[in-house]
Amino acid sequence: MLLKPPSATGREALIALLEGPRPTTAVTTYHGLQGFFFAISCAPRFIEPQEWMDALIAEDEGRRVSRKESTQLLDAILAVYNQTETEVADVANAPPLPADCLFRDDLLANLDEGAPVSQWARGFIKTHAWLDELWKERLPRTLEDEFSKAFPTLAFFSSRKTAQNFVDKIPDCAETKPPPSLEEIASSMKACFADAATNYAKIGRSLERWHATQKEPLHGSLHGVKVGRNALCPCGSRKKYKKCCGHPSPLA
Repeated sequence: MLLKPPSATGREALIALLEGPRPTTAVTTYHGLQGFFFAISCAPRFIEPQEWMDALIAEDEGRRVSRKESTQLLDAILAVYNQTETEVADVANAPPLPADCLFRDDLLANLDEGAPVSQWARGFIKTHAWLDELWKERLPRTLEDEFSKAFPTLAFFSSRKTAQNFVDKIPDCAETKPPPSLEEIASSMKACFADAATNYAKIGRSLERWHATQKEPLHGSLHGVKVGRNALCPCGSRKKYKKCCGHPSPLA
């Protein structure tokens, strides 16, 4: 199921404002904005539009944006946000990347700064870093392994340096077998990308839904049962309650 991206007019206006000589947003590429909203839509708590807007819009550095530009920018940004929200909500059927953000045929060219997937990955990383504490607070230990596989795959193509660092950390399997090349690992990451995007989205959305059902998790009770602060958390994370659901999120 391929969803239509924002209109050509809106897309071009957004690119002009994002990638101009004096950008107005913290994410300065169109595909980077798509990655930004993917991370927003997959967060383990609903991120209010005002929150992500405050994080997205760069501080005023002397550039004055006209009312027309502001309207165009907001409309185009909301179109990207709504598209991403729809795709993540139907993650089982949606493509791993927007229809206008595709891998280049030359595998290693996807590590170039201007490559769509590389821009997407940088926007994704930037937003995930902003939400990192929220993920740490809400990710149960039972999902840590699955999460630790998904995140590096989605971040891999952000730059050649990131990709090479990943390759360099892979231990040799045997003295007689040479370590995998950057191209081999990139091929594997591309093949796993769709599953990684799906799993990342499912983890975040499931945590969001679970926490939304908890009536008084921050006041020492869960499902009407009192939970001691040093007891194991009922959510199954195997962490102490005070370190898990009994600890308020820094973004809550």
